[in-house]
Amino acid sequence: MTAKILVLVAYAVMIIWVGIAGMRKTRSFSDYFLGGGNVGAWMTAFTYGTAYFSAVMFIGFAGKVGWGFGLSGLWVALGNTLVGVLVVWWLLAPRIKQMSVDYGVHTMGEFFEKRYKSPFLKLFTSICIFVFFIPYTAAVFMGLSYLFRSTFGIDYTVALVLMGGFTAIYLVLGGYKSITIIDTIFGVIMLVGVGVLLWSILQEGHGLAAIADGMEAVDPKLVAPIGPPGWWPLLSLVFLTSVAPMAMPQLVQKFYSMF
Repeated sequence: MTAKILVLVAYAVMIIWVGIAGMRKTRSFSDYFLGGGNVGAWMTAFTYGTAYFSAVMFIGFAGKVGWGFGLSGLWVALGNTLVGVLVVWWLLAPRIKQMSVDYGVHTMGEFFEKRYKSPFLKLFTSICIFVFFIPYTAAVFMGLSYLFRSTFGIDYTVALVLMGGFTAIYLVLGGYKSITIIDTIFGVIMLVGVGVLLWSILQEGHGLAAIADGMEAVDPKLVAPIGPPGWWPLLSLVFLTSVAPMAMPQLVQKFYSMF
């Protein structure tokens, strides 16, 4: 229990430090929303990765989709890699970056307003972001709160309030700069955690072949190219999770700050 308390204290101190560090580097509106345009490739990559592959991926996807679709769920990973990451950054990034500079915009709503000369699109985009980010944000915070409850024994409501409070601290104090710093730290933790998780799974399951044999014993379709739900649900899931990043409202900030 002492070790867990120390981890939580270290986490809280880190959040406060990130907020203060981000605040010291924030001097203008551009600094707050775009990190001054000089965040760099590595920090931008970690920010994108931790936003895209967050609690939804490690808790919701691994638990529900991983078991429901079996090994065919790896098609989702392939689609995410090729479309959700490669195509987004190869096809959209240079164009949105250049147009954002030309138009002098900082948000996706401003981008659509200037690009199509339509104040209505700015309002419509803002409303869409506000409405649809509520369930998205709720899902992320719920996943993290359940994780804290199972790992540290913290009450779900308390964990939810603490997560929201600490997020508000580094977001309000330092803006996008704080987000990039904390996401880089979280990204490193995620990489180490995934490595440890993979190693422990292979150890407990006595190797990948034995794990596959166990899944086949439960349901042969779990190791088939198309999982138990069938090709249409799988194709829909691949399309939904791979194409969705093209509409992420924070793309202007990420592209602007990298190049």
